[in-house]
Amino acid sequence: MVRAPDDYRWLSDTIRGCYLARTPAELAAHATRCLVQRLRMVYSGLEEISNAGSDFALHGVTHTVPVIPDWMAYVHDHPVLPLLRAMPLQAHVRTLVTRAQFERTDYYNGVARPMGWNDCLILRVQGAPTVVTLSAFRDRIFQDGEKRLLACLQPHVSAAWRRLAAPARAMLYGGERRLRVTAALAPVGLEPSLLARLRLYFPGWRDLTRLPGPVRDWARAASAALRTGSEARPLRSLTVEGAHGTLFACYFPLADSAAAELRFIERPAELTRWSSALNLSPREREVLHWLAEGKRDGEIARILGLAPKTVGKHVEHVLAKLGVRNRTAAAALGVGV
Repeated sequence: MVRAPDDYRWLSDTIRGCYLARTPAELAAHATRCLVQRLRMVYSGLEEISNAGSDFALHGVTHTVPVIPDWMAYVHDHPVLPLLRAMPLQAHVRTLVTRAQFERTDYYNGVARPMGWNDCLILRVQGAPTVVTLSAFRDRIFQDGEKRLLACLQPHVSAAWRRLAAPARAMLYGGERRLRVTAALAPVGLEPSLLARLRLYFPGWRDLTRLPGPVRDWARAASAALRTGSEARPLRSLTVEGAHGTLFACYFPLADSAAAELRFIERPAELTRWSSALNLSPREREVLHWLAEGKRDGEIARILGLAPKTVGKHVEHVLAKLGVRNRTAAAALGVGV
């Protein structure tokens, strides 16, 4: 229980500030600032992550030491990541893994150790459709009293978030990331969120000056096909299956340049549950997913390697099975499942 008068005062002030926040950014700034000031954190952030662990949004952060610039590239190896599908209200890293296990992770060696983190406690703010967490990192171990204090705060931060964040579809589900490559297929400006996503599907990839092997081979073949003019229709996308979902890659040559742009789109594994819920075939599920992503028939055809007319037929079947009249209604229903 919370006993000390200072704890009561801090908890009361923090809760009141959470409910007075007008935007997610204000909530994040207030909550993280209060954690750092009261518990002398090294870092505190309000973060949103897809269930696949492949994309992130940082709503606000407070820290007392410089943050590693590419920290998001290491999140894939965070010990709590496997818990995302059933995130507890409070996750204490030191009770989930041993110190030796934690110190063997890329996350520890790439982020935690350089920033002086020795312990991590994470509060679940939202569990679905994306996971929103209030993370607290410090240079010493959390004590039981401190964990109880944060446990008292958790439901209020969660309630404040529900009030501010519209219960819309996961803004981090799927989405599209673009990567420019040179004529030699060397990546240019590889952003951390895309790097994290690619490492999910290519865990052995370490040379960031080159594309992952399968992507490089596919892009080389696509480039050669364009040069010889042997492609009579749009280039088929690369499809990579993984435990977290399916990653699609599309190749786009850049006009007046030998360079090209690769576009990566992820279809989360959660899409498979639409089959029983909506009585759709696997292909119809895919089409519905991309409708919910805002894609048009031509774009869906390119992603799935189908003819636009075939996609149109699938759309008709989806509308009939869902009992709706237009694509907007179908997309909204797909999002809500």
